[in-house]
Amino acid sequence: MSYGEAIYEETFKTLDRVRETKKQQLFDYLKRMRRNADDIKSDKIMCEFFHIKNKYYQLQKLKAPSVNLSNVIEDLKKNINERYLRNYLSFYDILFVDKDGDIFYTIRKQADYHKSIFKGELAKTALSQQLKKYPHQRFVDYQYYAVSDEPSAFFVEPIFKEGQFAGWFVLQCAINKINNMFTQWEGLGATGEVFLVNKQQYMLTDSRFVGDSTILKQHLSRKNIESKFREKVGRKIVVDYRGFRALTSFEVCQIANSEWLLVAKIDEDEIITEYYKRKRNELRQQLLKRFQQQGHRYCGPMNADRTIVTVDLDEFRKVCNRELIATFGVSSCKGRIQA
Repeated sequence: MSYGEAIYEETFKTLDRVRETKKQQLFDYLKRMRRNADDIKSDKIMCEFFHIKNKYYQLQKLKAPSVNLSNVIEDLKKNINERYLRNYLSFYDILFVDKDGDIFYTIRKQADYHKSIFKGELAKTALSQQLKKYPHQRFVDYQYYAVSDEPSAFFVEPIFKEGQFAGWFVLQCAINKINNMFTQWEGLGATGEVFLVNKQQYMLTDSRFVGDSTILKQHLSRKNIESKFREKVGRKIVVDYRGFRALTSFEVCQIANSEWLLVAKIDEDEIITEYYKRKRNELRQQLLKRFQQQGHRYCGPMNADRTIVTVDLDEFRKVCNRELIATFGVSSCKGRIQA
């Protein structure tokens, strides 16, 4: 293996380590969220409130409840909201949905409150479609949810009464915590990043290089992403969504009934530049030897101990007569190695 090949291998190993670290962080976070969602089905207070509030909601459709009953329900709501703050605050909201799709209670009381998940605009959501087609699946992948005006996923917990299906607890999960996890770029230099992509080829986390959010907005190369989903895990050198050649380490992660692609990448130009920085002294000697072999008429007498002034590609510098200068780097516009 040549020194240049070793630099590439070292870079791929770094990307592999970053990918593994982020995968473990992601899985640990989702495991905690899944466990927290599971807790609600054995939470007697939450379950009892579900059944009582659902009966009260159905009664309201028929007649005005008594003042005393309304006061009791209001006290129960306060207790449930406090319980949410103590035990379920990791979720953005909790929707209480009966078997017919009526959202008879929510913590935040947004636009989906007292609506049917199966009617109107809500019927177009991924949540509605999954509850209707696959009522016992327990995870709805991230999609834009207009009610909260942000990407949301949902953990779904069916609830039963005396063995009969009664509806669902739907625990809404915002993307910000996962996004924060993937916007830490330690060990990835100036051009590296790590991000998630769904099967529709949309980014699930923000790009390091785009000012506005790229979550569910930045569409990536279908050919590139589909091939990675097929291969499951590996390494590739590709042209990325910014038009730059990049080294990538990738792995498909199984998330409940969904799959996400985790990608760690860095620009190839940065790797080549790092290669030249490390090889600078050796290259200086090669440059002197080449001058000596060619007897360059501008260089005069040459020797290996003569000082060479290094000038960056974009730097202007005045030099004295017969002073040697050298530039090492990569042209960002053409990608050619210059020396």
